[in-house]
Amino acid sequence: VCEESGKKNVSCFSKPESTYTNIHVLATDSVFSDIMSGNPKQHFRIPVPVRAQAIICLGKVCLKNEKQAKNLADVFALLLRHFEPVVVRNNAFVVLYDLCVQYTGLVDPRLPMMTRALNDKIRFYRHQAMMVISSLMAEDYVKFRGQTVYRYLTVLADENEEIRSFVESFFTRILIPRQHGLFADVFVKTICALNCWKGHPLYANAAHNNREFSLQELTVKRERIYRFMMEHLDESAKFKVVNEIMTRLLTRFLDEDGAARPLPLPQTEEESGGRVLTDVFCLLSCRELRLHMKSVGGGRDIAEQQRAMGSDENEDPNLQGERRDAAEKSKKYMQETMIPTLLQLRNLMQSETSPFVYHINNCLRELLRDFKDEIATFCNGDDQLAVELLYDLNIEGRGG
Repeated sequence: VCEESGKKNVSCFSKPESTYTNIHVLATDSVFSDIMSGNPKQHFRIPVPVRAQAIICLGKVCLKNEKQAKNLADVFALLLRHFEPVVVRNNAFVVLYDLCVQYTGLVDPRLPMMTRALNDKIRFYRHQAMMVISSLMAEDYVKFRGQTVYRYLTVLADENEEIRSFVESFFTRILIPRQHGLFADVFVKTICALNCWKGHPLYANAAHNNREFSLQELTVKRERIYRFMMEHLDESAKFKVVNEIMTRLLTRFLDEDGAARPLPLPQTEEESGGRVLTDVFCLLSCRELRLHMKSVGGGRDIAEQQRAMGSDENEDPNLQGERRDAAEKSKKYMQETMIPTLLQLRNLMQSETSPFVYHINNCLRELLRDFKDEIATFCNGDDQLAVELLYDLNIEGRGG
């Protein structure tokens, strides 16, 4: 190893006995005490190229010896720590990949250390980690679940375009076709994980041990991830996401049945819970997540909505009927669940002088934009709110 790395002055390694031990020491210790040469007080730093080469050699030994592989798997994982030289980390990552393929039981316990590399500052190493983890998922050695989900999703907002493009392609070509409803299942958890919010008992695990992947201060990156996910939601998936936001996330701030103590409203927009609320109201306002609904009267007419939904005048009448039924059900859901929940939450926010009143008002205005003649009905007797929303919409319509 030393000769291949151009280091021939390491005297203690001239002895052939305990070759395995020698390689182990070279791979894992950056500072070595020359005990074997008879001078235990003499220390020298093992050159990085020697360590890197020793890691590869040790990996080859482990591929032929399962017992050694199990003993050293954690050692290789520790070599992924951020303060190790990048060539050492890279070689350790390659060895772990080979071991994970050879001995599948070694994967899951070391996955948290491996996925941390997806957030590394060095682009080359980040790219290598992304390729290795993607390969493991493609070959089904690693499941897309747990912390792997949220950490891998953050790569969609990577600063490097090549890395972003590869991950987008990997999602669209492999993960999404393989797992129907992939994003619908993790959407709300992802909101909490990206903002590192542990305040909700149902979603606390998503943010657990995820601080270094938090995008709490990076709104643009969070938006990029949300938009990619929304682009790959069909109508049923959109409904599932919206329903989970309404019935599991937002209702926990309300004391509806007294079964559970309501969550306290965040005090500021900057805290993690505040970022979650802000994101949720923005997402509910997005047309990409909007449920397709049929308005009566002052909103868009049916032909316009059908064009927006991608329907055609020559479309199969049965399919048109299904669209109308879906639109009616969506409107009923909005009228009976979404708007009443948002109105209750708005009243609570107003009573506590919450900074999120502005955001929830914007959300209500966007949701009711296509129902101008029905705003009073949707507002459930809150005439003042109905007047305010209608006024804002009319001002916008006049370009004011």
